[in-house]
Amino acid sequence: MKKYGLFNNLRWYLTYLRKDEPSLAWTATGLAIDKAAAALLGVFTPALLVGAIVQHATLGEFAWLAGLTGLGLAITSEVDYLLMTHDNVKSTKLRTVIEMDFHQKQWDLDYDQISSGKVQGLAHTAFSKGLSWTYAGAEAIYIYGRGSLIDIATLLVFLATLSTVIPWVFALVLLSAAISYAGLSWYRKWYQTNNVNWNKLSRQQAYISRNAYALENGKDIRMFGMAGWYHTHLDRLLSLQDAWQRRSSLRHFLGTQVGELAGLCRDALVYGSLVIAVTQGSLSIAQFTLMFGMTNGFITLLDQLLKDFNGLQTASIDLQELREFMTLKPRTPARPLTTSEQTQLGQRPVTIHFDHVTFRYPEAKTASLKDVSFTLEAGQKLAIVGVNGAGKSTLARLMMGLLHPTSGTILINGLNADLLPLATRFSFFAPVF
Repeated sequence: MKKYGLFNNLRWYLTYLRKDEPSLAWTATGLAIDKAAAALLGVFTPALLVGAIVQHATLGEFAWLAGLTGLGLAITSEVDYLLMTHDNVKSTKLRTVIEMDFHQKQWDLDYDQISSGKVQGLAHTAFSKGLSWTYAGAEAIYIYGRGSLIDIATLLVFLATLSTVIPWVFALVLLSAAISYAGLSWYRKWYQTNNVNWNKLSRQQAYISRNAYALENGKDIRMFGMAGWYHTHLDRLLSLQDAWQRRSSLRHFLGTQVGELAGLCRDALVYGSLVIAVTQGSLSIAQFTLMFGMTNGFITLLDQLLKDFNGLQTASIDLQELREFMTLKPRTPARPLTTSEQTQLGQRPVTIHFDHVTFRYPEAKTASLKDVSFTLEAGQKLAIVGVNGAGKSTLARLMMGLLHPTSGTILINGLNADLLPLATRFSFFAPVF
């Protein structure tokens, strides 16, 4: 299967965004600006208030300062709420648009394509990992992409100040971030390599659960005593999934702990240095409050950026099967009939001819039909009789275009049936199964 990289998946998603929900680009930008403003207010407000107290500001001056900064924080909070509400609705709507294209692709594919085990497995994984919920790939790529944009915009503001005022703190924070990213990357590579096993188990569990408790299967399950068989296999699959989850959780824990330990050492050095500086008198209380807030804000934002970027890369991995499924093409060409073909097909009654047709189901070891040739003349009635599995239904599906011959040709009024549009071909038949 072709691998789609992060930037390739971002371009694919942005194509949908520009076409169907262009307002998301504006709200994401607005959120980035609003979050940066809120972060700056959150850092400077305590420093300004402490500075006012130290400088013995009057009660009126202090009240005005507190009121203005509080008003600024309230405005940024309200703007954030409004933009996020709009953003969440529109991002879900865009995922629904992609989901509708996914379902349309299922209908566009020929029956023998979509009914094959390989394509069914691909479609199941594509939907469950790419479309099934808010944090599936097709919406998570926006959520974490938006988060990364917001984090970067705010970090740039902090970066301009912190790297100038305390450059060694800036360098230390970046070093701990690099260590944390390495730990997350280690887990993500394991996930990318091993999630194929999870996909297989998930498909099998969905199949067992769907069929074991389907009402229409209740008669056969009871008659043939299959309830125990279903429960045994479902229990086995759940145990295997639980084992996979434990392995995944352990690796995620270890990868995360690498960053947590690096962050612990970073915080001890940074905050310890600030405390020593203020006790020695080299930093005023107001300066300490400002530096403490800026350092804490920068560290928090950088940690959040790592989490968002890791989520963005994981979302890209979860889109692999969806992207692969959406590239599938129907076997039957979508083309208009020529005038001569329309005239030839318009002859009634219709004549159907099987010319040395062989058909083998995908992954089957033997062919269901071998070198079958016959002609159903116009106006002729034909009854095909055979035991179960002889190929009667297969023959009918081949005739109608639900299946395609492995070899040989089917002719309708002398035209190769595989070259006819499916809608035209279906119009000749009124099957009753």
